[in-house]
Amino acid sequence: MSHRSTNHIRPTLEALEVREVYFAGVALVIPVTDVSLPKVAPLGLVGATQFQPPKIPIISGAVGKPNIQLHQADSVITLRNETATTIRFSVRWTGSAVTTWYSLAPGQAQRVTFRQVELIRANLTAVIQFAPDAGGTGGRKVLVTSGLEAVGPDGTSQGDGRVYSFRPAGSGVALSADRRM
Repeated sequence: MSHRSTNHIRPTLEALEVREVYFAGVALVIPVTDVSLPKVAPLGLVGATQFQPPKIPIISGAVGKPNIQLHQADSVITLRNETATTIRFSVRWTGSAVTTWYSLAPGQAQRVTFRQVELIRANLTAVIQFAPDAGGTGGRKVLVTSGLEAVGPDGTSQGDGRVYSFRPAGSGVALSADRRM
């Protein structure tokens, strides 16, 4: 038996590269409807391609700012002082570590809000601690429930939410829900 080397066809590296580029050029000739992809134009007979970056329109000014619409609502309570003394009180919303202090003169009202974003809970509660300024004794702690008010395009909410009033009660002051709700 003769040991003759058979004639095997072995593609060279150059032939493979040309073939790959040719198939890539053929595959990219299919019309593309998505404008975010780069445009491809064939060059020459072999199918080599030239890539061009897409032209992206430039938007500037207020129009260019993304308009992110997060779901937002304000939990709102309005506190009124119907006593003859100034009331000093604090408000701490459920889930918040921040306590805010307020002072209400007789006849005044204070609207207190808490912004909720994405996870909106109706009837959010707040702890109110209060005592009349005169003497400051007999402080009380009351749990109140808020009302929801929609946040407008200007970033604020309107409305009183739920209304509570400080009223004289015996020898002290009580906080109760407003009967006019």
